[in-house]
Amino acid sequence: MRKAYLPAIIISHLAFFLFSGCQPTPKSPDALANYNLSLKGKIAPLSSGEIDQAPWGIHFNGMPFHDNTHAQYDSLDVESLLQELPALIQKTGELGVKWARISVDWGLIEDHRGEFHWELLDPMVNGLTDAGIAVYPSLHGGHFIHTGNKPPLTPAEIEAWLNFTSKVVTRYQDQVTYWEIWNEPNTTWFWGQPDAEAYHALVEVTSKQIKEIDPASKVIGGSLARLDVPYADTLFRLGIADHIDVFSFHPYGVFPEAALKKMKVQVRMPLLYEPVMNPVEGLIELIEQSGKNIELWQGECGYPSAMNGGGWNGTGPYSPEVQAKWILRRAFTDLSYDAKVSAYFMLKENKHPYYDFFNYKGLLTFSDLAPKQGYLALQNLCAVMHGDFKRDSELAGEFTIQAEGDLFGIKPKNIHSTGFRKGDAAMFAYWGKTHMQNKVEPGKVDIQLKGVDLDCTFQLYDLLSGNIYDIDTPEYTEGQYKLKGLPLCDFPYLIIAQRR
Repeated sequence: MRKAYLPAIIISHLAFFLFSGCQPTPKSPDALANYNLSLKGKIAPLSSGEIDQAPWGIHFNGMPFHDNTHAQYDSLDVESLLQELPALIQKTGELGVKWARISVDWGLIEDHRGEFHWELLDPMVNGLTDAGIAVYPSLHGGHFIHTGNKPPLTPAEIEAWLNFTSKVVTRYQDQVTYWEIWNEPNTTWFWGQPDAEAYHALVEVTSKQIKEIDPASKVIGGSLARLDVPYADTLFRLGIADHIDVFSFHPYGVFPEAALKKMKVQVRMPLLYEPVMNPVEGLIELIEQSGKNIELWQGECGYPSAMNGGGWNGTGPYSPEVQAKWILRRAFTDLSYDAKVSAYFMLKENKHPYYDFFNYKGLLTFSDLAPKQGYLALQNLCAVMHGDFKRDSELAGEFTIQAEGDLFGIKPKNIHSTGFRKGDAAMFAYWGKTHMQNKVEPGKVDIQLKGVDLDCTFQLYDLLSGNIYDIDTPEYTEGQYKLKGLPLCDFPYLIIAQRR
């Protein structure tokens, strides 16, 4: 039986090698110079304080997050963390996100003497709030003394946990509205043997305590690794909808679009393929069936910029540009199912506490906090997609492919698109659902766009480069615009039609 898999494994790894190492190079300095476009200018970044509202968030790892390695306050280099903190807050504000998820690990707040330490958490919460960013702490992590680093399960353990959570909530209730209970309880690495009933019991008592301290507070539950609909179904049958205001999940995956439709995606051995996740419609149905006004958040999701890093089990290819493309695809995929928050994991690369081993999903490099291309792409997204915009299914397009470019074999059915309204503006994002590559020559596509007012100007935003282009000579016939010769790539381009 094992021998039967060998040819497939060899083919899979050969394909991975080819995808990772043999990428075409762009044909011109301006990748869109040969399309039906005129370069107009650049996207101007906006700080978080300049943006009123937006769904974009970041996991702010100014303090280590719980990784099942016996987190203890006494192991922290508090002086170094405090020294770096102002720069991290500044770069978060310059990014333009409106939400910051911070890991509040029990063992990093309460030491072995039962004393609580706020010297890191205070400036973190204060600084992010002052920058115009809503902080939502993730309260989690077993305690090395109270629970032996396991989740609180016994009455004594839960009492100690509630003592911890009450102190945190009381301290920050004037600055924090949303509180998340635990992280990925459906996994062995954050809960041990997953137990939906035990997690639901923890949510019930913790939510009750939080709302007694601050009746205006909101509770985030779920925090599920991937789209674990069966686990979520158990939680809703147990009654979690009575105790939460938000349900969050962490889809991850090579293809962000797998959250919308089942896909088979290659992963590392010993498995050749993994049924990556259930479609998000399963969670939406559970929320609707509960009859409660519960928001759905994408609370954590990221992609590495280099191979051989930690916290990633998928395939590549890997590069800073591929990471940036993934971020944009993830963001617009989340908007496709109306996620109220879409949070990227994480701000800064993380280094293993004992080995020279990095988690490359960070947007800033570990050594000098240099912004990667993904940082700039997310910054462009924040500067454009903010304010009161709403998804509009009436804004749709039909695609005719004129040239494949480097998207070999691309078909109209492989193009994902989604439309939005913002005041008088219509916004339309589209991209090819292909493997992301480094330095791709875009294809060329005609788009029959419906749902746009007659008298409009059209611009194309390249959120990867930050370039803004006027779209030349759009044609209007029979209630639709035809936009000819536009680029098609493996990341979203955004068309904005503005009424004259």
